[in-house]
Amino acid sequence: MFWDRGFEQAPELQRACLKSWSELNTNFKIVILDMKQAEAVINRKIYYTDDAWNSAIIQAKSDIIRLELLAQYGGIWADATVHCNEPLVSWIDSAAERTNFFTYERRDTDVTQNEMPHISSWFIATTNTSYLISRWRHEVRKRWSIKPYPPNVYGYYWVHRIFRDLTRTDPDFYYEYNKMHFINAAGPHCLTHIKSYMYKMTANPCITRFKISSQQFIK
Repeated sequence: MFWDRGFEQAPELQRACLKSWSELNTNFKIVILDMKQAEAVINRKIYYTDDAWNSAIIQAKSDIIRLELLAQYGGIWADATVHCNEPLVSWIDSAAERTNFFTYERRDTDVTQNEMPHISSWFIATTNTSYLISRWRHEVRKRWSIKPYPPNVYGYYWVHRIFRDLTRTDPDFYYEYNKMHFINAAGPHCLTHIKSYMYKMTANPCITRFKISSQQFIK
């Protein structure tokens, strides 16, 4: 898991989320990275110029880091603000088996037809042999090698929109995407703000409607 200043300096929410992953997934190796470590692991200076990197906000850097790590090593990415409610071993293999890649996808009424598919990049599971992750990473590198940089073209959701564009321009990418196991992101997004530092899912109608996905995470 990634927190730019390190989890020793992270707020209580992020540390609680990390604890949930550690306690429920004892058979998984959890790798913790800060910004300096992440830049070294992904060989940032080789693929992203200082100008490009320094222009990016922390969320954009995090997007780049997750794609680079997953394309190189495979594994599972979860944002530091994602709380694990169910062990990965109970479901992740079946979710990713069709194409060696899984992420949630939004199909709620707030997502327009033009924005679809709108994947949820806060949780991605993949092998490093998946065409989806390798092609996505390749396109991200290409877009960051020229100006204007992706956030200036697509806005905050630039990484999601590059994924969307690839489903429309790359037939192989669309084929692999179309094989993905679909679980609606609306479940994990069903939140009630309980305390200033923690979120819990207590909206019963929402949990009932999105029973499968809402058991796994809160976001």
